[in-house]
Amino acid sequence: MKLFLGLVILLFCSLHAFAHHGKGGSISYEFMGAGTAANTSSYKITVQHYVNCDRLSDEPSNIYLGIFDGSNNSLVKTITIQRTSTQKIQKVSFDPCISPAPTICFYLVTYVTTTDLADNTGGYVLAEQECCRADGIVNVNNPSSVGFTNVNSIPGVINAIVFRQNSSPTLIIKDTVVICHGSYFTVDFGATDIDGDSLSYSFCDATATGSTSRQPDPPSSPPYSSVPYASGYSGSSPLGNEVTIDAKTGMISGTAPATVGPYIISVCIAEFRNGVQIGNTKKEVLVTVADCSLAGASLKVSYINCDNFTFTFANETTSSNISSYYWDFGVTNVSTDTSTQSSPTYTYDDTGSYVLKLRVIVTLVAQTRQLLW
Repeated sequence: MKLFLGLVILLFCSLHAFAHHGKGGSISYEFMGAGTAANTSSYKITVQHYVNCDRLSDEPSNIYLGIFDGSNNSLVKTITIQRTSTQKIQKVSFDPCISPAPTICFYLVTYVTTTDLADNTGGYVLAEQECCRADGIVNVNNPSSVGFTNVNSIPGVINAIVFRQNSSPTLIIKDTVVICHGSYFTVDFGATDIDGDSLSYSFCDATATGSTSRQPDPPSSPPYSSVPYASGYSGSSPLGNEVTIDAKTGMISGTAPATVGPYIISVCIAEFRNGVQIGNTKKEVLVTVADCSLAGASLKVSYINCDNFTFTFANETTSSNISSYYWDFGVTNVSTDTSTQSSPTYTYDDTGSYVLKLRVIVTLVAQTRQLLW
């Protein structure tokens, strides 16, 4: 027997401060056409950092972008990029079922440059680094001693086909998501591609750096090592086994860990053209699992009992604001398969699949709200 519940709860994630400067971020690039010299191509390169609102004063006024030959990882040149823009992103409106409402405020700091690169075969690796991450990151061991590497690559020639006239996927900033501990959530990591290439999303290792310099100049050469993940976490499971990412859409969803605090999430976006992978753009962010709760109806995706026909159900979300329950156990053409208990037990007459429904009434100060999933 299987009972299914489909639900979508849009929440909003916060990017919290790094005590040091391993903030997370991304590198993207846009092909601008032929360069000023023969056999060169021009690229507009954008580096983005996430900074908590109370740490903006620690953000540097410039960064150092290393450009490496993709065939042998040798340094081609280093570019100093001045800060281009600073955008404050703050969430002030919250679903009244989230209690207490966490503080969500961060800056998106952007550095932009345009450079010409020789048309080579191996393409190029773009990287910029900072030495340290914040204390207290839940899913990384000794995070304050672990560096951060922002990285992307520009393709050259693959299988005798020239792919250098390429722009990386455009990352869409949807990073104002609240994640309450132990609650269901979704985060949209989706991107678009100006070239019409196919995109595939996956969790991947957050990258470290062995440098002790705050801003290595030049950055160390690739390849780059993974951060040391804490027990129970990895690059492919940054929030534990109950959180997954949709390879087609980039939608992250699942039940948040019970431990509150900041977590590193790194998503790699593989770029395919005519079945050939030509790029891999990485976006790394620090999200905070907040000490809040979501008052509402939340059930498991399915319930299975192989021993008998009896089930005991409970709302996966607990809150003192829930004043009443109404369960419908999904038996067709029966009106008595209901309960108003908070955790009812029901025995089905036969095997089969049933659609379970739960409606709760949540009392919020002077207002009442019905939620049906």
